[in-house]
Amino acid sequence: MNKIFTHFAPAERAGDEVVFADKTLVTSNTVLPSILESLPYVAAILNAERQIIFVNKILLSLFDYSELDQVVGKRLGESIHCIHAFEEEGGCGTSESCEYCGAVQSMMECLDQNKDITKETRITSKRGDNLDSFDFSIKSTPIVILEKNFMILTIRDISDEKRRQMLERIFFHDVLNKAGSMDGLVEMLEEMDDPKEIKRMLSVIQTVTHELVGEIKSQRDLSAVENGDFEL
Repeated sequence: MNKIFTHFAPAERAGDEVVFADKTLVTSNTVLPSILESLPYVAAILNAERQIIFVNKILLSLFDYSELDQVVGKRLGESIHCIHAFEEEGGCGTSESCEYCGAVQSMMECLDQNKDITKETRITSKRGDNLDSFDFSIKSTPIVILEKNFMILTIRDISDEKRRQMLERIFFHDVLNKAGSMDGLVEMLEEMDDPKEIKRMLSVIQTVTHELVGEIKSQRDLSAVENGDFEL
């Protein structure tokens, strides 16, 4: 058999018979599935070839799968319809873009270093004509089940956190700009002697002050909305 080309992670996979034997091993001999089902985010068990052996119902429901067997044997990107997962014959992890994917990096480093690895990544999923982008925090944890190596993969959607961080950066940028303008205007005011010019400068400072207060109030309201405390 010819070796499948890859730009990054190994393309080789375990065969269906091995994968479904591993699924039986995991689901019948451990309490792990029950624990993973109790988590409030996506959690999966992967083999050393990065294929899904088990995943909790959260992923199934998010991506409209009716049963676990529909994703068993797939890799993460293939199961969530990543736009890069099918660019190469080897599937998820083998395209040029996969080198920069935090999910694949987390898995590869976990396998290589045999320790927990957490990475952040953005994945764009395509279903039909719809594109959805997700910001994920991916944690890969090595685990041995009956002398066989697997990984536990936990996936938290941090899109809200990323959006909030972006809005906070914009807020601080705007506030610092206006505060800097006020500082400069006050310095100019200190050097003025003409009452008319002083009055005009005070008017400008008042305008900037009102804008600054408006920015702060807007950020306060936005934070209240994010926290569910906003009242009309």
